[in-house]
Amino acid sequence: MSTSPQPAAFTDLRPEQILDALEAVGLRGDGRLLQLNSFENRVFQVHLESSEVVVVKFYRPGRWTDEQILEEHQFALELQAQDIPVVAPLTLHATAEGNARVAGPANLTEGESGCASADGPGGTLAFWGPGPSPWRFSVSPRKSGRAPELEDPEVVRYRPLPGSAAHPRGRWSLRASP
Repeated sequence: MSTSPQPAAFTDLRPEQILDALEAVGLRGDGRLLQLNSFENRVFQVHLESSEVVVVKFYRPGRWTDEQILEEHQFALELQAQDIPVVAPLTLHATAEGNARVAGPANLTEGESGCASADGPGGTLAFWGPGPSPWRFSVSPRKSGRAPELEDPEVVRYRPLPGSAAHPRGRWSLRASP
C-alpha cells in the first residue's frame, strides 16, 4: 500500500488512491480500473486480485450526510433480503493498517456517523484518507443488467416478485432523507 496523500479536490482522485482506499478495507485491486459515468459521485469498476469485479462509489463531499447514505444502504439491503433484484453494498471491514474506518446502519445512532474501528463491526460506508474530512465510499458487486423492452406493457407494469411485499418502501420509515 502506498501512502498517497489526499488531493485537495474531489475531482483529483487518482488510481493509486482508489486502490489504497480499497486495500484499507481488505480488498486488493489488481490495477485494472475503469471510471464509470456518474453525475454526482466518482464511480469506478475495479478488478480485484481475487478475480472478483466490484464497483466503488466515492461520495461527493457535502452532497449527502452519512445518515442519508447509510439509510439508502439499509433500504437496498432490505430489498435484497426480500429477493427484490437490487445491487446492495457489500459489508466492509477496516484493516488495522489501512487508515480507514467503516460505518453501517446497524451501528448508526441518531446524529453520529456510527464509525467503527478495525476490530469493530463491519459496515457499508467506509471513510478513508488523512485529515478531518476523509473520503466516503462504498463497494458493491458488479452486476450486469439489460435494457427493458419499454414497448411491452408487461415490462412497464409494476409487479411484486413472488414472496415479496407489495410495496416495501411503504413500510420504510425515513429518518435522514427528505
